[in-house]
Amino acid sequence: MFHKIFSTNNSDFDNNLPNFLEIPLMIFSSKNYEILYINPAFKKIMPANYNLNHFLKDNENFLNTLKRVVQEKQIKSVIKIQFQSENLQNKISYHYEIHFFYKANKIYCYFYPTDDTIKTNFTILTEYLPVGIVIHQNLKIVYANKTALKLLNIEEENEILGKTVTEFVKQDYQKIVNKRIQDIYNKDEEAAPIEEILLTIDKKPFYAEVRAKKILWNHQPAVLVIFQDISNHVHKRNFSEKSIFLLQKIIQEKNINVILEELISTFQIILKSNLMCIWFEEAIKESNIDLLIESKKYHVVSQNKEDLHIKYINEILKYDNSPIRKSLLSQKPGFYRNILQEIPHQDLLQKFIDQSIISYWYIPFINKSGECYGIIVNYYNKEQNIAEIEIEYLYQASFLCSLIIEKNQIEKENFLLSQISRKMNDFIIIIDENNQIQWFNEKLSSLFPMLKKNQNFIEFFKNLPVQNKNKESFIKKMLLRETFKNELELYINNEKKYFNFIFESLKNEQNDIIAYYCIFQDITKEMEYEKQLIQAKELAEKNAQIKSEFLSIMSHEIRTPLNVIIGIIQLLLHNNPREDQLDDMKLLKSSSEHLLSLVNDILDYNKIEVGKLELQENDFNLKNIIQQIVDMFKSQIEEKGLIFEYFIDNKLPDKVIGDKTRLNQILYNILSNAVKFTDKGKIYFKSILKNIQDDNIIIQFEISDTGIGISEEQLSNIFEPFKQLDAKPNRKYSGTGLGLAITKKLIDLFNGSIKIHSKPLEGTKVIIEIPFKVKKHMEQNKQNKQKEKNLGNIKVLIVEDYYPNLLITKKFLEIWKIQCDFATNGEEAIHKVKQNQYDMILMDLHMPGMDGYTATQKIREFNQEIPIIAITASTIENVAEKIKQYGLNDVIIKPFKPDDLYKKIIDYMPKNISEKSKWDFYI
Repeated sequence: MFHKIFSTNNSDFDNNLPNFLEIPLMIFSSKNYEILYINPAFKKIMPANYNLNHFLKDNENFLNTLKRVVQEKQIKSVIKIQFQSENLQNKISYHYEIHFFYKANKIYCYFYPTDDTIKTNFTILTEYLPVGIVIHQNLKIVYANKTALKLLNIEEENEILGKTVTEFVKQDYQKIVNKRIQDIYNKDEEAAPIEEILLTIDKKPFYAEVRAKKILWNHQPAVLVIFQDISNHVHKRNFSEKSIFLLQKIIQEKNINVILEELISTFQIILKSNLMCIWFEEAIKESNIDLLIESKKYHVVSQNKEDLHIKYINEILKYDNSPIRKSLLSQKPGFYRNILQEIPHQDLLQKFIDQSIISYWYIPFINKSGECYGIIVNYYNKEQNIAEIEIEYLYQASFLCSLIIEKNQIEKENFLLSQISRKMNDFIIIIDENNQIQWFNEKLSSLFPMLKKNQNFIEFFKNLPVQNKNKESFIKKMLLRETFKNELELYINNEKKYFNFIFESLKNEQNDIIAYYCIFQDITKEMEYEKQLIQAKELAEKNAQIKSEFLSIMSHEIRTPLNVIIGIIQLLLHNNPREDQLDDMKLLKSSSEHLLSLVNDILDYNKIEVGKLELQENDFNLKNIIQQIVDMFKSQIEEKGLIFEYFIDNKLPDKVIGDKTRLNQILYNILSNAVKFTDKGKIYFKSILKNIQDDNIIIQFEISDTGIGISEEQLSNIFEPFKQLDAKPNRKYSGTGLGLAITKKLIDLFNGSIKIHSKPLEGTKVIIEIPFKVKKHMEQNKQNKQKEKNLGNIKVLIVEDYYPNLLITKKFLEIWKIQCDFATNGEEAIHKVKQNQYDMILMDLHMPGMDGYTATQKIREFNQEIPIIAITASTIENVAEKIKQYGLNDVIIKPFKPDDLYKKIIDYMPKNISEKSKWDFYI
């Protein structure tokens, strides 16, 4: 294993290790176990002519231990061996305790003779003690244990051996140290323990407790020095004293930077590092941090004001990846042993490299409300681990910073509040628990000149010219310390004033009451405004009522002749007109229906404005409604030469619950606009099931066209009432401009949504989403079966004062083979019902003399069974409640569709009518 001839002329090691080290030492290579060095002490214990090349061969136990130390990289191992030299005439055995130390691919072997047990045991003991032990002779260090090397920041033992002890104390203290050592030599006694500032090998100071005693070392006088690091203890003691000073400074000092500089100075000494504090004039948020940085509404406090890191902090804060910025926003501390590995931004990284900043620790300071106002930063120019005591100090520094900032904010707020209280219109009084006035703002003294401090508030209030009858109850509540708010009427300078009076308690953080305050808020102008608003509201409501009544009357008057016009057109169309007449009749039908839609739009918008329009909750066949809309527009679209494509989702439920009339109105308005504003191309209508959850569904309707489109400016106010896409006097497209406004309001009533996407000359897409409830249990459709009834056996009384309407209704009934009778007023109707047997009554509601409501009420007194259906030109919203109240069964709105009237008759016809084939009528 070991074949090289060992040479003792290894100058590298001889020069580096002191020759006066008295413990025998061998150093081996961990690679090939080559002997790298032996010291003079080892040479002395070896017999003459001993061949060191045979050392490992002669000592198998030593070689095995050497291998184990290398393999297991043991820091320390101890064995006892003896070895002999066969080359000697007299065989001598050598007994040693060998200590192995593995470090940097080398094995250090110290040979302690077992006969020198005191020295050996001492050496073993010192290696394990947690205190530093140094022995020096003639001021030169001859021994230092591992703890001493660590405390003095020394890596190799040879770095301390031979040095003078005064190198590890401050220069101005060296003479005192020399004298103390001399006294120990001369007096031969133990020196008293002292606190002393020692220096490390790199001249960094630390506090130590030092003990010294005279001993014999190698039979010569020496001084044993034992020391331990008490820096933390000293710093805590000093910090406790300094904290009292800092707290006094926080209370007394007005300048926030002065206080923070004192704090930074204190902690910089404790932490032995570079410290800085950054505080902002406002609480930091994501929304304002850039503005605060740009406007430089922050301050940097540090003792190292020329430090590049301080100078360029503004640039560092701007980076999103800046550790300070991230900590300020997250309000979390950060500890980086090597910050250079944590910064991804190359420019920011270069700034830290240029400033030689590597270790970086920071803690934000936050007030009780959870607002961050700044950060304290601790930074080093080399990699540095953080100790628990350093974290504790940083948190203490952060807490003190938050106190300082909070004090500054409170003082600032108090100043602002004092200024505001002088300017504000409210009158404020603060009283103590004994009802003595402690403070009031200047404004109040101008109102009540007799008001003084330390005056009894209850007596003051009793003397106020209060007009309220509740004055005594106010005083009682205040004496019982009840908090309340009420209105006061005061006569001040012969003028009536109105005040909001507030009596409330002031509490501290522990929720204890510390005082009470009263506020007089002058609301005289508000009361006058309120009176004016009430009058204006009453006038507006009156005008709205007049407007609503006028529109209702006009609606009734317009619908009445429209019913005749539309009815006659329906009859003419039913009587198989000539081909040359058909187009004219269709034109009349279209024009009259357009006129009706205009009337409906105006009435609907008025109802929406006054909040009287409500959705009806009924179950209906959704697919049928959609199909009817498609059928309604299909021929009209094809007549214009347009392509009409539509899609009805098969997933749509058959029955849903909602307002089918208003859904029909929404789809009708949007599709009619698409037809109106499209002259070529196509119209696409799609209805799909967008979402389903339990019994709730959302249906999406999409209507797109290739029409004239809408500009961005027009899209911004598309839902405003009376807005026309074509508003020129000679405009091509007619209308009131209420269609989309009403549509939007109706969709809002459904809690739905509408979106419009459009470009001029490219077309428009409207997407509507409306929620419905699903009708789970289907009812059998009775309509088809009912249409098979024979109506020739029933007799109906028509009550109508307007002869044209009476004639139209009569003609439709005759087509269906229904027997008719009629009355022109309520009295006549009552008489006929008493004298004749009818199966149904169609009752007009608005007639001269006795109206339809009263007539129905009178009939119900003697006939509860006969179905009475109102047939009126009023809107459903105006009559819905009254028809139930007066005993009517149902209602039909004029102008009515023949199909609607027929269905109503079928629904209420007697059950004993015989069946017949269904009727066919042109609608």
